[in-house]
Amino acid sequence: MKKTLNKKSITFLAILLSVLISFGCTKKKETVVERKGTINSMAGDVIIKKDDKSQPAKVGDFVVSGTTIETGAKSFVAIYFGENIIRLSENTALSIDKLETAANSEQTELNLEMGEVFSKVVKKLVKGDSYQIKTPTTVAAIRGTEFGVLERDGKSKISCLSGKVKVANITLQKDKEDLEFVEVSSNEEVQVISNQPLEVTALSEEDRKRMENIFSNIGAANVDIEEKIEDTKPQIRKAPAKPKPVNTQKSIDQKDEL
Repeated sequence: MKKTLNKKSITFLAILLSVLISFGCTKKKETVVERKGTINSMAGDVIIKKDDKSQPAKVGDFVVSGTTIETGAKSFVAIYFGENIIRLSENTALSIDKLETAANSEQTELNLEMGEVFSKVVKKLVKGDSYQIKTPTTVAAIRGTEFGVLERDGKSKISCLSGKVKVANITLQKDKEDLEFVEVSSNEEVQVISNQPLEVTALSEEDRKRMENIFSNIGAANVDIEEKIEDTKPQIRKAPAKPKPVNTQKSIDQKDEL
């Protein structure tokens, strides 16, 4: 005898199917917080650009995703991202592609269009975190280190003072989602030239001393903006300890190094 579903059974099944579909479509999304960087010290001509607008930078200004920072001749700027800090040398243009924090990850992506940038990554990155600097030929990814990236005339150089940096030549690989990296360790460097293989060499004594001098001067926050830097830390992750105050004038005197 052939059984048929009654009206109540059909209604129940329809409601159950609707609930299951609704549950699948309402999967909780991960909360993402936009981070800010804060200008800690600077000298000379420094310009901030965003949304086709530009303005002279000053100590204490915020920079966010979509911002481009440019320095002129005999100029520099140091920017804090939480405990991490970057320093742009003269005649440099760098854009901030991504500054995001989620519950289980922190993403930093910077794009060096030309010039030179130094990174001091104090906070150890954990699984899911990403800190990258890109150039037209290069991707440099790190997990906690002190290193510099130079971009000039279509050629890049990545120099590592301490820690380790993974470097890929993107002109050699069509699949940008599965890049092959070489590892650059402490006191090593690698030049990246379009369509040429990477060769890691020893860091020159001149470059090592120069980098040591630069990093020794950008390792602490300007006391005048320390609270402002603290306010930029997203509350979605536990904030590390505050950096120790230093003499403000020491940061400003970096212009003598240029």
